[in-house]
Amino acid sequence: MAAHPESRFLRPGKVIALLVLALLVYAVALVVWVPAGWAWHMGRGAIELPPGVQVERVSGQLWNGAIQGQVMGHSVQAGWQLEGLFADGGFLPLSWQLQTPASRLEGALLVTGRKSGKVSARGRINVAEFSREIRRSGGAMIDGDISVDRLNAALKDGRLTELAGLATWPGGEVSWPQGGGRQSATLPPMQARLVRDPGAGQVDLLISSASSPDPVIAATLQPDGMMRIELFKRMLDMVNQPWSGSASPGDVVFSVRQRVLPAG
Repeated sequence: MAAHPESRFLRPGKVIALLVLALLVYAVALVVWVPAGWAWHMGRGAIELPPGVQVERVSGQLWNGAIQGQVMGHSVQAGWQLEGLFADGGFLPLSWQLQTPASRLEGALLVTGRKSGKVSARGRINVAEFSREIRRSGGAMIDGDISVDRLNAALKDGRLTELAGLATWPGGEVSWPQGGGRQSATLPPMQARLVRDPGAGQVDLLISSASSPDPVIAATLQPDGMMRIELFKRMLDMVNQPWSGSASPGDVVFSVRQRVLPAG
């Protein structure tokens, strides 16, 4: 039986579709293989870096590259790798790494729409590496590393819709400024839970011992940009600090509230 004449040739519509597909693949390949250093050189004039941030070197390609720089006097290296075009209901799935000489975080990023996306992270933070900033702000110093076991966040139309995380510390010595000197104590293993309340729209950071969910410190970031920090008496009991009165372990003995973000 003779073949139908149209079966010997591609129809014009199919030819156009194949050409468009070929051009699309070529354009994507051209973009991802562009040297990242060249892209940074062309676009850095339009990018305003935050104070204290400097980019020293950009290497690799747009699909797999790295940035070496300085952040507040700390040497930082960031890397990324594009894992494909589409995945899990989103596009441009990206794995990333961020490290300093003693700390490292890694995770994944997925774009799900305009001003929408998901990001995850895990790793460890060496506290001593940032002792200068901690002491300058009057904060407490702890020994060892903090392990970021998980951190997940999601944005939809520019608004935070998900935020959850868990960080742990194996315990050890903690010191803090008091009067003209410093006080110290030994703490058991601790954990920090990051939770977003979808009803109230606030974000809570709850610090407690690893053996109990009852917080010793609670920080709440409210939708209006105000943060409230509360210290419970069980924290004073843990570091053997006296407190007058008959307060119970769950009573708040110190509270401060201040704006940290613009309203909304």
